[in-house]
Amino acid sequence: MDISPPFQRALKWAGFLLAGALAVGAALDAVSNAISLVSLSVAIFSTGIIVAAWLLVETAAALFGISWSGGARIRSLGPRVRLGIVGVLSLLWLPQLGKLSPPEPSIPDLQVELRNPTESTVSISTRGEFVLWLPTALYDGAPRVGGRVTITPLRAKADSDGEFNVPAGASVRCSVAFLNPKRFLAAFEGQEADASLVLQTSRGTRISPNFVFSRGVVGEQQLVFSIEGQRAPPAPQ
Repeated sequence: MDISPPFQRALKWAGFLLAGALAVGAALDAVSNAISLVSLSVAIFSTGIIVAAWLLVETAAALFGISWSGGARIRSLGPRVRLGIVGVLSLLWLPQLGKLSPPEPSIPDLQVELRNPTESTVSISTRGEFVLWLPTALYDGAPRVGGRVTITPLRAKADSDGEFNVPAGASVRCSVAFLNPKRFLAAFEGQEADASLVLQTSRGTRISPNFVFSRGVVGEQQLVFSIEGQRAPPAPQ
């Protein structure tokens, strides 16, 4: 029975709590480092080396014994060493099990070819908008959902103002990424809906023709749009 003063007992238990917190923090740091540093190939290679060395040492200890200090001979690694090895293997494989979980639903980038049928170069902003038309639902009082996209030319370079050029009579292939894809996931995973891209060009705002927004189109087919598409309606006076 502990007959030490209450203050001393409180300090002892506080020390136990602090040691436990430090141990948990060290374990979490180790797992975090393993997640960021250990890939699947590293885990497989390291596991093979560790298990092979473990079996070799266990076999040598059982057959011949391992000389130790004080003239002792070890015939088995013992539960503590084995648990330590299991802990190292767990640290290698727990992050890999987390990576096996299904990825979050996402929308692949749109693959778009922008054609310039005019006789002069047209500049296009890398910042555009995406409009999803919802014929059977209302959003903010209008049958559409809007969001912003980034337009990245695949073979051209954008300037410091965030614009790139499409030469006269030429075309530029672009990748269009959604800045807030979760906003459109329900429509993307559900029934087909129509959508449009809104481009800011040196010749004014242009709206692409409607295209089908579904998993079978987005990311799997290249969409071709003319820069001289539908002009945006003028703002009300």
